[in-house]
Amino acid sequence: MLRAFWPAGRTLEENYTFGVTYQSAGLASRVASVVNPAVVMMSIAPYDKGDAGGPRVELTDLAVSFTRGDQLVELMGIDIPNQRINFYLLAFGHPCHSSEGGCTATDVLGARIERDWSSWTLYQAEDIEDTGLSCLSCHQSEGPGKPRHFLMREFAFSWLHWGNVAETSRPIVCPGGGPRILLSPVPRPDATHVIPDLDGMFAHAHAGETHYAGIPVDAIINQRSGFRTSAGVQRMRAALMSRDGLPRSDNKEERFSIGEPYLFNTLGTITDQYCPNPTLTTWNNYRNSVLLERGLPVPYYQYDVIDTEAGAKARADYAGFLRDAKGSDALDILSPLMSEEVATGVGFFPSVDSDAPTIVRQMCVRCHTGTEDGSTRRARFDARNLDQLRPETMEAVMQRVQLPEGDPYLMPPRRSGHLPAWAIERIKAYFAGR
Repeated sequence: MLRAFWPAGRTLEENYTFGVTYQSAGLASRVASVVNPAVVMMSIAPYDKGDAGGPRVELTDLAVSFTRGDQLVELMGIDIPNQRINFYLLAFGHPCHSSEGGCTATDVLGARIERDWSSWTLYQAEDIEDTGLSCLSCHQSEGPGKPRHFLMREFAFSWLHWGNVAETSRPIVCPGGGPRILLSPVPRPDATHVIPDLDGMFAHAHAGETHYAGIPVDAIINQRSGFRTSAGVQRMRAALMSRDGLPRSDNKEERFSIGEPYLFNTLGTITDQYCPNPTLTTWNNYRNSVLLERGLPVPYYQYDVIDTEAGAKARADYAGFLRDAKGSDALDILSPLMSEEVATGVGFFPSVDSDAPTIVRQMCVRCHTGTEDGSTRRARFDARNLDQLRPETMEAVMQRVQLPEGDPYLMPPRRSGHLPAWAIERIKAYFAGR
């Protein structure tokens, strides 16, 4: 697949760049972590405006997102003539499924999943808009006709989940003229706090592997992922502007709104925790606005989302952890690495103190906004306006949320979140009282 996009080969920072994130908000959000990160690759091409004496202008017209586990690749292409972003999903088959023993966890979550694909199918966003794999429910969350976005959340220093975490090793001044703090992933004399060494954890988990997502492991460890990925949005905008030859000064969010509509204040979240009188005010305010109101998962406030006993085993010996796995379902294997507290914090589980309308809004409104195309099945359920639901709609909702775990029509989709039995009963009682 990568050869198809870069047929002459790839050279880092010449015709492509990439970023790695240890917590994803994409389709693989529940399986992404420091042992199984998501990688985003972006093209780099020079844009010649005919001014030989001017500075080199670069553009990006392609982005590829891959996480081991689900046999899916998320793709984004810049349609320069029409000045728009197009999204695609590539689903691929693997020969391990036809072997005598079937796929193992090591097959699905190891290096083998990246080669020898046996089949593939490419879907446009419009093909899957009415399914649990919808691209536009997140990338065009404001509804049809609204801007499509490249989603990253953390677009500015510091970085919580985008390696290289060593980028964080610079002094930060606490609010109100407070002390300067220095966070470092490794002990050093001037560090005020030692934070998790995510890149070191990744390197340990994948010791012996030469490549991950087609990229040398050494390059992943050393990449300034946050900076490179956020800079890619500037190049995407440059690609859109190139049709009209607009000046570089027009490369702004206001001119082409393709960035991040719900920016995450990473610096505020970090200083809240590490400066004197720690608090989670910034993160809680963001979570209330983005998760509870819009149903979109949020970045966690800590660097590492793995915090269970199983997670400790995976970090200590990831290859052994995969060999010992009882099955090959990536979600069954990796989602337990997050505790219930973390999964609730980012939005995969509802909070036990939430009432039924809050639960429905959090878990359903991402895909059922009331702004969908009226011809879609999703449009029949408006999770923003529960007081207007008809009895037959409430009955259909209850049927879908109570389907067996393996049913493809279960709601919410397993990769998006899970409704515990107590939450289902709470929603059932709410509907019954209507």
